[in-house]
Formats: sequence, structure tokens, C-alpha cells
Amino acid sequence: MDIKIIPASVGDCAILTQIAKKAKQHWGYSDAWMQLWENDLSVTPDCFVEGKIVKGEIGEVLIGFYALKNEGDFALLDGLWVLPEYHGNGYGKLLFHHAINQATSMGYHYVQLYADPHVDAFYQKLNGQMVGQIETQIKDRYLSVFHFQL
Repeated sequence: MDIKIIPASVGDCAILTQIAKKAKQHWGYSDAWMQLWENDLSVTPDCFVEGKIVKGEIGEVLIGFYALKNEGDFALLDGLWVLPEYHGNGYGKLLFHHAINQATSMGYHYVQLYADPHVDAFYQKLNGQMVGQIETQIKDRYLSVFHFQL
């Protein structure tokens, strides 16, 4: 099925938040950890001021989204989420390439993102260069830092 990739709106905040939470929970994280990430997984109207949010729809179903933020010299891909039932169909890759094209058209030299360990392989397949790791609020748990040259 074809995916339609279009700008999200403030009215989408609740469903975008649900998608982010479902996608994260898919990896089997505990309720306690999910609670720690509540703010990180929530899409609020302020998120639209901070950057661009783009959604993917199949028919009338919103299946995923990404958020792209201006960080000066680079764009931060501040989340790329796809509902678990749509994993493995190439929709995440399509959303990712759309984000890269957006960042390129905006004049950035690279895109940076922080990846959950479960999706490192996904970003490596997309030619991401792992440039480091950052520690999370959970002791001994790290996110990978990826760069994508444009």
C-alpha cells in the first residue's frame, strides 16, 4: 500500500503521542521505564514551534511520523516512529528518506539522531555513521548517536 507523507498538525498531537508510545512499548520495555520516558514520547503543541513534524498515512490511518528540529549547523531527527503492525514494510525507510530530503532542502550539512539500541541496525542499513553514545536517565543504558551526511 502507498503511504501519503504530509505535514502533521497540532490536532494530531494525541495520536502522534500514542504512536510513539506503542512503537517504544513494542520493544518490551517495563511500565516503569515507559513512565520515565513519558515526556520524551509526548507530542505537544510546543513541538510544532520547535521544528517540523511530518506524518505518514495509509488511507485514513496515521501509521507513523518523524520530527525534525533545527540545531543550528545540523538538523536533529528527534524521533521517527511507526506503529508496530506496520514494521518491516519499508514505511520507516520512506519516512526517513523524506526527513533526509527535507533536511537537505533546508540547507543542512548533516542530520543527527539518538537511536534506541533496538533500532541501531535499521540506521546502520541506511548508512548512518555511529559517532558516539549518550547515557540515558536509566543507569548503564545508552542511546547511539548517528550522523547522516547530506
